[in-house]
Amino acid sequence: MAMAIAMMLFQQLSGINAIIFFSGQILQAAGMDNANLGASIVMAVQVCFTGVAVVLMDRAGRRLLMAVSAAGMALAALAVAAFFANHKQRKLISAEKPRTPPFLLNFEPFKARNCLSFLIPSFFSLFFLLLFIMHQQAGWLALAALILYIASFSLGMGPVPWLFMGEVFPAHARSKACSAATLVNWSMGFLVTFSFDKAQVALTPAGCFVFFSLVCFGCLLFVATAMPETKGKSFEQIQAELQLQQQATSQQPASSSA
Repeated sequence: MAMAIAMMLFQQLSGINAIIFFSGQILQAAGMDNANLGASIVMAVQVCFTGVAVVLMDRAGRRLLMAVSAAGMALAALAVAAFFANHKQRKLISAEKPRTPPFLLNFEPFKARNCLSFLIPSFFSLFFLLLFIMHQQAGWLALAALILYIASFSLGMGPVPWLFMGEVFPAHARSKACSAATLVNWSMGFLVTFSFDKAQVALTPAGCFVFFSLVCFGCLLFVATAMPETKGKSFEQIQAELQLQQQATSQQPASSSA
């Protein structure tokens, strides 16, 4: 129970809802022309890499995907923090009106009012992403970091906690335990989303992303030291592995004191 709740806490404290809900404002504050387009590309990447996670989940394993996910998110959050630290004059909520890049001025689907009305295929989004990055001079790092962040999240931190939760709970307690873990997840998601605007004023945008990065590094440490691999294992095998891990942890203080 504690392990499943810990994974839910890591998932939300990594800042995923803040990234999703404020990605357009983050890109605008980073100097990105047509921030809505950038945010749409970020969301398209999330859809594509969620599909990749479906294919890799039973091939690579839960622990590997979680480790890669946490490491990628930590590095991406540090990159965004570095950008804002080097551009202190920029605020997260910018009053400047975003400008559409010249090569998109006459491309109707990419206008802001239509950018949520369709899904961009992966090759199409990557093509325009390259053009977009080439056109940008100030905000390319923020866009690339957000894409790395959301791609990493979609590979592991997003789907694995929900799958792991269903694999470690016994059948007689699964409904209540999953409900409790879900309550923790969405309560923490609400807290992070509600407080993000105030937190970036108190801590600065760079400070917020440093915090998100530290949470992701903590998740990486948790995966390396505490999370068992559940791929291809029955419930009995998973429980036996968890019990052995618990016994080893309880015997360690006794041996050190002796």
